[in-house]
Amino acid sequence: TSAPMQHIQHMPAAVAGPTQIWPTGAMQGIVRVRGLPFNSTPEALLGLFSGYPIPNGVHGVHLVLGANGRPNGEAYVEFGSEEVADAALAKDRATLGTRYVEVFRATPEQMAKALSRTNKSNNLAAGTPMQPVGVGPPQGAMSYAYGPFSMPAPMGYPN
Repeated sequence: TSAPMQHIQHMPAAVAGPTQIWPTGAMQGIVRVRGLPFNSTPEALLGLFSGYPIPNGVHGVHLVLGANGRPNGEAYVEFGSEEVADAALAKDRATLGTRYVEVFRATPEQMAKALSRTNKSNNLAAGTPMQPVGVGPPQGAMSYAYGPFSMPAPMGYPN
């Protein structure tokens, strides 16, 4: 068997702009899914699109997160080819849980824009290597949250 494909090797560099999120690579067919239950998982979308090859498995399913850090009912799915993505449009108006979902073709630019809107792009699958460049504290820096209950640890005093 071959080694598992890494998720981040499939977004063209030109898509992400100045703060490149994904390295250069060849993008395949992408669809946008709208109307998902808020508790949807990448595995549920794999089930919805069973029979349509998604080479990266759960790492090819991108749940878009809202400003609150929770899924907002939208996702992008990367398929193995443009033809498969076109065929997956047959799932438009399919039911997932108690909701019907809408399926549209999408471009890499649309996916990159949606996934970087809140700098919380996404994939809730464990082990997803998707930390956007330049997000978070610099290497080795201490990160503090500023609020009434978030004070740094007290300094030690000599005896």
